[in-house]
Amino acid sequence: MSNPTNIQYSGKMCALVAYVLDQCWTNPQIIELIVTSDGFVLAAVEGDCGANDIIGSMDDLRHNFNRLLDFASVAGFLPAPLTKAERQLAVQLFNDRVISFHYS
Repeated sequence: MSNPTNIQYSGKMCALVAYVLDQCWTNPQIIELIVTSDGFVLAAVEGDCGANDIIGSMDDLRHNFNRLLDFASVAGFLPAPLTKAERQLAVQLFNDRVISFHYS
């Protein structure tokens, strides 16, 4: 899968989406996303020791990921809008790839 360059999004969001889809579109590449006990997301990047990059809150990340799915689907950046099953798969991949230590 190639980086969907026709979608205008930040380099950070590109790296996050690539990580969720198990792709390498950025350098450095995110190799792990961790949610801390207080609900913040840290990223570990290739070649670094530990998760040293603060992404933001998990709530904001989830919201922005869902907005990206909405936008890509309706703005014509995909051949067709995401089906319910495709959207569920994208959300499941997101949930599976983010390691959470957040306890509510």
